[in-house]
Amino acid sequence: MNYGTLVLPPPNLESRDALRTPWPAQMLRQVGAVLGIVVFVFAQDGPAAGQHLFRAESASKTSETPTLDPGPPTATPADTASASPTVEPTTTPTSSPTPSLTPEEPFPTPTPSASPTSTAVDPSPTATATITITPTPTLSETPTPSGSPTPPTLFPPQAVLINEIAWAGTVASANDEWIELHNPGPDAIDLTGWRLSDGGDISFTLSGSLPGYGYLLLERTDDTTVSDLGADRIYTGSLRNTGEQLELLGPAGEIVDTANSAGGGWPAGDTDTRASMERRGGTDLPGNWATFSGYFGTGLDAGGNPIQGTPRQANSLFFPTPTPTGIPSRVVINEVLIRPRHDWEGTGGVTTADEFIELYNPGRMDVYLKGWWLDDGSGGGSSPFDLPGVTIPAKGYAVFFRTQTKIALNDTGDTVRLLAPDERVIDEISYLSVRAANLSFGRLPDGSDHLRYGLWPTPRHANLLFEEPTPQRPSGPFFLYVCPGDAWPAGSRQLRGSMERFALPDTPASWMSFPGPPGEAIDAEGGPIWGSPDHENTVAVGRPDLTDQSGALVLISEVAWGGTAASASDEWIELHNRGLSEVDLQGWLLTDRDDLNVQLSGTIRPGGYFLLERNDDESIANISADLLYTGSLRDEGEILWLFDGAGEIVDTANAVRPGRPAFPLSRLARQPSQVAWLSELRLVGCGNPG
Repeated sequence: MNYGTLVLPPPNLESRDALRTPWPAQMLRQVGAVLGIVVFVFAQDGPAAGQHLFRAESASKTSETPTLDPGPPTATPADTASASPTVEPTTTPTSSPTPSLTPEEPFPTPTPSASPTSTAVDPSPTATATITITPTPTLSETPTPSGSPTPPTLFPPQAVLINEIAWAGTVASANDEWIELHNPGPDAIDLTGWRLSDGGDISFTLSGSLPGYGYLLLERTDDTTVSDLGADRIYTGSLRNTGEQLELLGPAGEIVDTANSAGGGWPAGDTDTRASMERRGGTDLPGNWATFSGYFGTGLDAGGNPIQGTPRQANSLFFPTPTPTGIPSRVVINEVLIRPRHDWEGTGGVTTADEFIELYNPGRMDVYLKGWWLDDGSGGGSSPFDLPGVTIPAKGYAVFFRTQTKIALNDTGDTVRLLAPDERVIDEISYLSVRAANLSFGRLPDGSDHLRYGLWPTPRHANLLFEEPTPQRPSGPFFLYVCPGDAWPAGSRQLRGSMERFALPDTPASWMSFPGPPGEAIDAEGGPIWGSPDHENTVAVGRPDLTDQSGALVLISEVAWGGTAASASDEWIELHNRGLSEVDLQGWLLTDRDDLNVQLSGTIRPGGYFLLERNDDESIANISADLLYTGSLRDEGEILWLFDGAGEIVDTANAVRPGRPAFPLSRLARQPSQVAWLSELRLVGCGNPG
């Protein structure tokens, strides 16, 4: 028996008129609910043709028994569906092509054969066919319904944080911006479909997995922003220094986190130091952001400079800031100058702006001062000064002049305080009324607890006690005392500082070591000269008065017996004309009675200087020498004599020692020639009066 499987479409109410006999509405509803209809049509083409089985199966199954009445005009069979089927096909159908039948033509009246093989139909002369419902689900191909797409997971706020923003870039380049995301939870988060946007030129999707408690580093344009850390994602676009808003969106477009959502300028970060803006956690409030503290940073920028932030690690604000209360992390107020009478700042002119406050780091660690404060006492008259991003190296100094701090140091007494970023008082010093100018108040030695007034101002250098010169005059007839070989009364071998003339008489009290700060002169290697060649000496107290024309008019005013920082051999000597007329040096002699014998020439203008450099003109690279000389000055000390063209002693340096055996220089000055004078000096010697 041949059979086929037919799937009937639901009846079309609009096409009922095409049917020869309209189907009742109730019948249509029953047909729409029936599980399956088996129609056995017996063809009368002969027994050889067999029987054709047409099985119609609806998409929905029910146990309700429909009654079908196709109503053909040529026959009136009673097609009755039995509610309790008594006969089921015994043959299991196999797969066969599904014939296509439509209800547009009524089923023809079947003519039963003499002996139908199926017991499901009882043939009779009236050609009545029995339609049996076969509720066998295995004979139908049930379609698998397609499920709806799973909606994306909605993430709660702050599931991932915009944790750090380097909107100011790096020291190498302001364009080298970077952003850090952080997963504050223990579980990894799939970032597929996430997006970071500023509503402008920054908008990019994320991907990959962010581990629990992990970080994601986003670098702008290329992977050299943080040169020693590989970026997790490169993006384009820029962050305006004036501030903008960032949004982190989840896969469903939900806002997971923001940065600077209040608008306006960035709540933290710094353009000067390129410090990043760090998240404290919590919601995006201005108080939950802070500027990188300067400690515990990681990474290097494209120029090899330390990154001013903490890319891909915990923010610096979660670490305790080293407390500068003792070595190795202690910072102290080391020196304050209250009444300046010198251009200590070096900006030209002498004003109260030359007041300064010096800090000193006696520890073994560098200290970053960003966020620290200076003031002149609680409730003081000046506003607190927020220190810039300056690092004081170990054993180093930082000086802040009044032009920067706007802190006025009162002559009648005041207090200076140093405060940490959390407003803890780190150090403070107080002084009483100040009477003298150019004397500072500070610690001696540097960093100690011993405070002292009467220091010589030494910004950025070791503190030095000022000793007022007290020229001594011997009683009785006036004689000068000569004793060669004594140590130099001033100057510095360690700093290569010069020995400056302080007063007219050549006594130890008339000389002082150059106190600084260095001027414009530079040595052969470009370093600062620790002296004042070809310029007025820095010593202010007791400086020879140009209006006083008594005594020597040409002085040995400065001696750099220690050389320069570039070379100890780069010695130099300065002469000064304190007179009102030009002086012709032709025939003059400068000598140390040993290997330094300089025949002078040229002139010195009134109030001018004459610079002598040893061996070549490179000792002071940016000031030309007036004369070169050979010979050397012993570091242990020796005497210099200056003779005029007539052989008269004009001046000396390091020649006078009170209490030494007397030797009348006036007698030597009467010698007819310098050679005779030198010869007689050798015969007499120190301690052997003749």
